[in-house]
Amino acid sequence: MGQTNVFPTAETVDPITGMPVSTPDSGSKASGKRLAAVVLATLLIGVLILGLLWFFLFRPSSDGTTGSTGPVEVTATFTGTVDPACADLGAALTADDLSTTVVSRLNDVAIAKDLEENKAYFEQLAKDIAPLMDQYQSACVAAVSAGNAPEFYRTFVDTFEASVTDGASVATTALDSGGQVPPEDADRLRAEASKLEASSAAVISTSGITEEPSPEVSASPEVSGSATAPETDSVVPSPIG
Repeated sequence: MGQTNVFPTAETVDPITGMPVSTPDSGSKASGKRLAAVVLATLLIGVLILGLLWFFLFRPSSDGTTGSTGPVEVTATFTGTVDPACADLGAALTADDLSTTVVSRLNDVAIAKDLEENKAYFEQLAKDIAPLMDQYQSACVAAVSAGNAPEFYRTFVDTFEASVTDGASVATTALDSGGQVPPEDADRLRAEASKLEASSAAVISTSGITEEPSPEVSASPEVSGSATAPETDSVVPSPIG
């Protein structure tokens, strides 16, 4: 009495083979575990596929973090005379097609073209424009803030300075890494080139400057021509080059 029957019974023995068989409960538990594993794996694969679709198709572009330009307002409502600081600096930096040359060289660096030449060009240009920027940049930005010059003058001056700095630094980094320009650097240079091109066109349109046909750019890093501003009552910027 009180002992458990450990011998096979009719319920645990196959009537044909006489071999013990598994109880229905153990079989259903194993099947349930397999089903749960299959369902979980399917869900994980579905989540992975949705994540990849979102990343490649629906993820917002990150270009804005590297300098999304947007339109540069050329027909800004502005009456009166442009402050001499902005007029002189804008004239100097667009004379002899200088801003267009910078745009072209930025795009060249973005595709790793003529890196050594462009590195030397931007480094020399940074030295050439330093006196102009020291003399006029702060005054021009202040004039824009005071409403004495259109906003795109600030955009042009700041973008020009950033373009020269980034053109030199990206070219240097690319040369140090075997001539490869990282995609994010290339995107930044193209964005700056687009922004500089649009803002310089606005400056030229407002000041009434007419660009001459683009001169052939020398292989020398020296800046082509003389970027001398038109005569005004204020001090005329020093020539570039």
